[in-house]
Amino acid sequence: MIAPEGWVYCYCDPVFSVFLPDSFGTCPVGGCRAFQSITFILFFAMFAEGCRRLWIQREHYKTAIYISNSLLTFANLTQSIRTILLFAEVVEIYGPTTLFLFGIGFYFSAYLWILVSWCDIILSVNFSKTAQKVFPIVRWAIIFLTIMHFVGWIIAIKIWWPYQATNAWIASYGFGTSLGFLFLGFFIWREYKSVSSIAAHGDNAEKTYRKVKKVTRLSAYVVAAALLMTAVSFGSSYIMPKNFSGMLAWLFITRGTFIIFSSSTLIFLIPQSKKMNQSTSSSNKSSQWSDKMNKMEFHSNDASAAANHDLEESVGQTQQPTNKIVGISANQDNNTGSSQV
Repeated sequence: MIAPEGWVYCYCDPVFSVFLPDSFGTCPVGGCRAFQSITFILFFAMFAEGCRRLWIQREHYKTAIYISNSLLTFANLTQSIRTILLFAEVVEIYGPTTLFLFGIGFYFSAYLWILVSWCDIILSVNFSKTAQKVFPIVRWAIIFLTIMHFVGWIIAIKIWWPYQATNAWIASYGFGTSLGFLFLGFFIWREYKSVSSIAAHGDNAEKTYRKVKKVTRLSAYVVAAALLMTAVSFGSSYIMPKNFSGMLAWLFITRGTFIIFSSSTLIFLIPQSKKMNQSTSSSNKSSQWSDKMNKMEFHSNDASAAANHDLEESVGQTQQPTNKIVGISANQDNNTGSSQV
């Protein structure tokens, strides 16, 4: 493609215009190909690993972890397809932009579903009036925010809002996700500490401890990754590259934060085999914790059943203590070379 006088043709990622001022220098074709190749390998590797885990967990398709893995796998698929379009140097911006934004939407949905399951875990072991009133509201609020995230992307593509708005939308959900994992992760850890004294020994206690430890690690990683993505989303709206070297660094940093964020569950949540551990018939809170943490189910009726069963058992026990509880720019402006995360 021939560039107008005073402009340079360079196709790296459609978040930047294909025509940039000649002050940027010479287009780093090799650097652009390296960026496209590395991102494709990483996204496709996470997609392949997601498929492997979905196959291993296929008998547990009703669990929150399975649904979360499904969303993450689909998100990595959309990013992989988008990268193929970059190799083909597709200049039509709506297709790559839609894949990019909805891929981000599925990333956030995957983590928000985990928070929904954590709300049910808390409800099944905490019978305080405050918890029983607050966490159902929190649960439905998370579901509502998940839906609104996709509504936001539909509006973005329909009206083609500024890339600053896109980055702000990504950053707001990144910050909200970090708060959700920080708060609910801490609450689960606190609840576990309050009930662990009931059955401090045995297989159930040890399994539950490992699960809670994994939840704590996942929470810490997601909080750090989400805050990093939030900072980069805000910063990339105001710190724009002045040359092609800066453009490549900008692309690697912004895409790298999404890869770090999306890899959280792949790192900390190991898939369970077909021989999934079954909960024992022990009728104490440690058993309930073990069963719930193994399944990570988010169905409200399941949570209510578990809660009612646990309450009945605790009433039947003599002197049993009650425990209280990012953007598109895609507004491709050939004259300005505007960009988005």
